[in-house]
Amino acid sequence: MYKVLLVDDERIILEGIAKVVDWEKVGTRLIDTAKNGIEAYEKITSYQPDIVITDIKMPGMDGLSLVVKTIKKYPSIQFIILSGYSEFEYAKKAIDYGVKRYLLKPCNENMIIEALESIIKEKKKEEVQNHISESYKILENQVKSSKKYIKEQLLKDFLLNKTYSHKDLNFFERKFNIDIKNEPVQLILCYIEGIPKDYQFYALANMGTDIFKTLLLNTVIEDYTIFLVKKEDGKTLQNQLYELKEAFKKICKAELTIVVSRVDFIKNVRELYLQAIKIFSYRFYLGIGKIIYNQHLFFEENKITINLSFDTDKFIKLIKSGDRQQVQEFITGIFQELTNKKLNINTTKTMITKFLLSVVQSLSPKNINEYLDQITKVVENETLEKVQLFFEKFILTFVEKYEVRNLSKQAELVRKINEILNEQFSNPDFTLKMLANEKMYMNADYLGKIFKKETGKNFSTYLTILRIKKAKEIIEEQDNVKISNLANMVGFGNNPQYFSQVFKKYTGYTPSEYKDKLQKNVFPV
Repeated sequence: MYKVLLVDDERIILEGIAKVVDWEKVGTRLIDTAKNGIEAYEKITSYQPDIVITDIKMPGMDGLSLVVKTIKKYPSIQFIILSGYSEFEYAKKAIDYGVKRYLLKPCNENMIIEALESIIKEKKKEEVQNHISESYKILENQVKSSKKYIKEQLLKDFLLNKTYSHKDLNFFERKFNIDIKNEPVQLILCYIEGIPKDYQFYALANMGTDIFKTLLLNTVIEDYTIFLVKKEDGKTLQNQLYELKEAFKKICKAELTIVVSRVDFIKNVRELYLQAIKIFSYRFYLGIGKIIYNQHLFFEENKITINLSFDTDKFIKLIKSGDRQQVQEFITGIFQELTNKKLNINTTKTMITKFLLSVVQSLSPKNINEYLDQITKVVENETLEKVQLFFEKFILTFVEKYEVRNLSKQAELVRKINEILNEQFSNPDFTLKMLANEKMYMNADYLGKIFKKETGKNFSTYLTILRIKKAKEIIEEQDNVKISNLANMVGFGNNPQYFSQVFKKYTGYTPSEYKDKLQKNVFPV
């Protein structure tokens, strides 16, 4: 049933038409009536009828205005215009807006039914055409989908080593316009990093279909999306690969690792696939989100053991020193060597696991069982970069413990050094070496590093500042002290001129100027 809305400002006409027309017989249903254009538009918005029968001349909003406003928002609604003879010319303007039926008042039941039947006939014809068009589109899509599925399955069968008869291969060659025996191709293997979602595989396949200009076949096997393309010059293919990576990253918010095979014929595509899988496994060294070419396959597959510079004793000493920087440099060196050697992946992981176990055995033998679960997680990491991050995080937990211990020891060491300096500042021959050898019984270089780390100043600068501080205190207490005596008292020996230069450098005044300021109660900054 097609829905009809009846609109007229004359109640008698409105009720008359509503009663006399056999709506159901003509395949319609009168859903409501309205007395003017404003009320009619509200009901059009609510009910969205198929047909509106309306008077042309009404208060508030006339019939023509109602047509214009309605068709703008609901173009599928059809109108039948009712008009008096004097309004007929005015009613014709409705033609410009697609209204094809208008009736002169007074009109009888048959005239209205005829107009309704004419509109319904057109609507049904339009619906049939739309249905045919939609059915054709569905059929067309089904054919395309079927063809796409066959092509996907064909490539999958090639990759998984399914054999076809000569007759079948000829059929596929004709069907898809490809030369299976002689067409030089390259296989592109794409892997979505992270946990892939179904829509990402679909999006990747569509992007590849658009971007690869010489695409022959594509399919998905396990977590890999495979594209088979005709041989192209390296630069063209490279540009397409970068375009695919960037488009996928932008739209799907994920990285692609891509492997590009050597050039070969379609009949050898399984070999290309197996080679690509092998190359892909070595993203362990090359990192995720890279484009890896066939020439990257140069790893030392057969080397099980090799001498690497994993100096465990040196590494443990660095950890115990609490020196993060040196520990980090040592770790970087280890992993740089592993990257350069590119051993069998399992061999690399085993070596790192054993090295970590030996470190823990030396640093915390009683707790080694507590660390075993963490250490064995090395094998779970997909790339050497991730292994290194795990390694660094694990080792830094030990470094931090020694760092705290050493900081406490170092603070105590500096406190003791300060005590000695307060006793020895007047000795002009007192040096870091003397302090280390005769007072602290330590290596002078190591002592100097710790002292500077704790105080922020090297030893000689610190001692000079202390001597100037002591000189100022003596001047404040003994305003008549001689400069020559003062220089000797604070460790500058018989060199008052040098003492004056150093004093001015650190205070902005010579010793005499400083004394003068104090006597005048003008205290220098």
